[in-house]
Amino acid sequence: MQAGERLGSFVAASRWEELPRAVRHEGKRSLLNFIGCALGVAQAAPIEMALRVLLPLSGENRVTVLGRSEKLDPLGAAFINAIGGNLLDYDDTHLRTVIHPSAPVAPAALALAEQRGLSGAAMLHAFILGCEVECRIGNAVSPGHYARGWHITSTCGVFGAAAASAKLLGLDASQTGHALGIAAASPPASSRTCPAPQRTSASATPRATDCSRHCWRNKATPRPQRRSKARSAGRARWVMRPPCSRSPAIWRPMGSVEQYLQTLPVRHRDAQRDRCLPGPAPASQAR
Repeated sequence: MQAGERLGSFVAASRWEELPRAVRHEGKRSLLNFIGCALGVAQAAPIEMALRVLLPLSGENRVTVLGRSEKLDPLGAAFINAIGGNLLDYDDTHLRTVIHPSAPVAPAALALAEQRGLSGAAMLHAFILGCEVECRIGNAVSPGHYARGWHITSTCGVFGAAAASAKLLGLDASQTGHALGIAAASPPASSRTCPAPQRTSASATPRATDCSRHCWRNKATPRPQRRSKARSAGRARWVMRPPCSRSPAIWRPMGSVEQYLQTLPVRHRDAQRDRCLPGPAPASQAR
């Protein structure tokens, strides 16, 4: 079974009642941290600018923009809330991968749950699963991924947002796997900070061309020495664990979760680190 199928099955089969109490608690803490970060910058200039652009374009079924009286359609609200949650980089951080788990996942989960009139428990469940998926994929491509200039909150966060949305939409395992495959082909899944050297030319166009060529040339990365973390049956020990911080990017498309994991550099320094894919829950794991 491919990585996308395994993760799709994991998300679709998950039940709120089966989540360990400690995992639910960490999910609440991460969500509260995200909301606090977004509220803290609700009146900041970047939020104001984004609202001025999106308000005239917004469709119906408008939902909450955190800390604002204005409402936007789910796509616009998720966009603004994602800016707010990550604007000052005070949001939660998964230390092994330097992913900010909540910023890409919470905005999608909050907007979709509000639009569909779903319960807080359903939203929190989807949020936790989204963070779990993005951090497991992050474990599989770390530590080399971030070090080579890839903006891991974006490249892995898109999978978390897709997983959370799939859960809220009630997709089955196959459909969730497809959603993750679509996420792998989206621009954020290949977002990269560009290390192209600065030009002295006054023209912006050559600089942009340099940047594009540099990123495309350096996309070719060495084959991973080992990928057992991404493909193994794994353990059901949950990744959810937060607080700490880091930064943004440019893009280029992929194909499926499996392709994504195979194309990126992977090194495994510690055999005991979290696996990418979920396995059967150990009997000792408390609910």
